Amino acid sequence: MFKYAILATVGVLAIILTGYSVHDSSTDKIGLFGTAFVEVHDKDGRLISTQTVHNRLTDQGETRILAKVFNTANGGYVTSKICLTNANSFTPSETMTGTQFDSDSSLDTTSNNPCKNGTPDYSTTQGKGVIGPLVFVGGSDVAVGSNIVGIGVCNVYNGGNTKNCSYYTDDILFAVIDTTDITNLLQDQSVTVRYEFDLRTPDT
Repeated sequence: MFKYAILATVGVLAIILTGYSVHDSSTDKIGLFGTAFVEVHDKDGRLISTQTVHNRLTDQGETRILAKVFNTANGGYVTSKICLTNANSFTPSETMTGTQFDSDSSLDTTSNNPCKNGTPDYSTTQGKGVIGPLVFVGGSDVAVGSNIVGIGVCNVYNGGNTKNCSYYTDDILFAVIDTTDITNLLQDQSVTVRYEFDLRTPDT
């Protein structure tokens, strides 16, 4: 069986296709950080000095954020679903919603399974949440001949609908990833996706 493997992280998107790899430099920046703005004033209120300092996220802080994202105790909603799309002119953006992600795709959600629900792991590695790997097979999960141009990471309410990214009113598209190298998926070819959400603070 010929296989595609995809590793999607917050900072890096790597597509491995029979030894061929592509790096998506558009995601080469940290999009999650905290900053403290500090001012010192004299007794009359005049500004003496200012500082702008980036924070260092603690292990407890990382665990708290990951639990809110990947733990089902968070009101029944958990980010655990990975969806594929074949949308024409696919352009990921920060304003994209789950509803838009679904409407742009023409992948069959009735007889196929272009969305799959995984079991998030946010405790094995401190500061990192992982979904997958999840395997999508041509001819059963995705129609033969399909082009896969993007991936959505979505939430699920109480283990409910996994056919679409957005089903319940409060379902959201947590993250979106652009892929451009999976074309004309054949019978029994597989696409394997693992998503990593990494909050770890660099040591240096």
